[in-house]
Amino acid sequence: MQATNKKGAPTQQAANAYAAQMKASRVAPYTWQNVKDAPELQYKAAVDALGANALQANQEAAKLNVFKAYNTTTYPQRPLPLDEKDSDVAMLYDLARDTPEAQDNNNVIHPAAPALFTAARPYPVQDWEIQYMKDKAAAEDYAAYQTWLSNKYDLNDMATRAWFKQIAPEYFSQKRELLKELMDRHAKYSYLRMAGPENEEDLRFEYAVETGRIPIPKGPFYNPLEWLENDLNPTGAARANAPTLATYKKEIQDFNTASYQYGLFNPVKPRTAQQSGFAGNALNPQDLVGDPANAAYGFIGQTPPTSYNWNQNYIAKNLYGNRSATGEASMLAKQETNNRAGGYIPKFDVSGTYQPSSVYNPNTGVYGAKAGYVPLNTRSWFS
Repeated sequence: MQATNKKGAPTQQAANAYAAQMKASRVAPYTWQNVKDAPELQYKAAVDALGANALQANQEAAKLNVFKAYNTTTYPQRPLPLDEKDSDVAMLYDLARDTPEAQDNNNVIHPAAPALFTAARPYPVQDWEIQYMKDKAAAEDYAAYQTWLSNKYDLNDMATRAWFKQIAPEYFSQKRELLKELMDRHAKYSYLRMAGPENEEDLRFEYAVETGRIPIPKGPFYNPLEWLENDLNPTGAARANAPTLATYKKEIQDFNTASYQYGLFNPVKPRTAQQSGFAGNALNPQDLVGDPANAAYGFIGQTPPTSYNWNQNYIAKNLYGNRSATGEASMLAKQETNNRAGGYIPKFDVSGTYQPSSVYNPNTGVYGAKAGYVPLNTRSWFS
């Protein structure tokens, strides 16, 4: 494949091949759908063992410990397959609706995007769109069936588990393949940090990680409970209140809901300035991983999209009007600033989040968010 034409510009073929590789790097999110309640008698026995005068907080802690102990061998599962047609549906959705010009709470103007499909220019329903809905319904029902399987029998019992492997081998096979894929991804990322990239494929893998296409799970894979804790509280921040059995189960439910919805509809979307790679670590240039606080999309003067709406960003005048002011900043400019690993970039806060309407603090040299700022790049595609 020719990557550069005779006039020194990248070929469209090379750009499309890169986009296809980034698309292929996406992974369906997993859920902790098989975590389940312990038998009620076990909760009662744990509370009774504390005595009649035990504090309510201690009773809650005892029940939570029972719940965790009951799920020490419960591993996550991917309930849904990725659907390549999600991206086509996303584009059709954008092209079929009128989007008026609007200014958000951060004074960012999102351009008008008149519907491309109208009564005068209809888009007939295609056979693949009918099949798309059938596929979604089948995938959801199959996910419900798999959950029913896991709840039908007590798989903590070794004899039952051995029997279950014989009659429903696919149930454990899916979990094994997920675990292997996550461990391989983790090992590749670790090896690249240790030895450095060896080819452009390695660099593209790291870019996919930095821009959020490929998450690196924290694990540890040998300890599902600790792995689950890291998923529920990825920053490790201290909780304001000790979790109860009810609040802990609610955290799992929220995690599962977000993962399930993201897996149910996961289109390739326009890349916004927030979904950026990192500048290199100035204190350790051999490290493949840069500094998340030193992130940028593109170069000074590049005007990336501000939203996921295809019609708002890639039709006619919207290719050049009302986009992000710039894809700040260039690698050279970042390395010239006077802070760790190149310092902070205009319009990006210390967490590496793009702030299109941020405020400069001359005391720290950092751009920070205005009160009430909500990042444009959220997992929810419909906004």
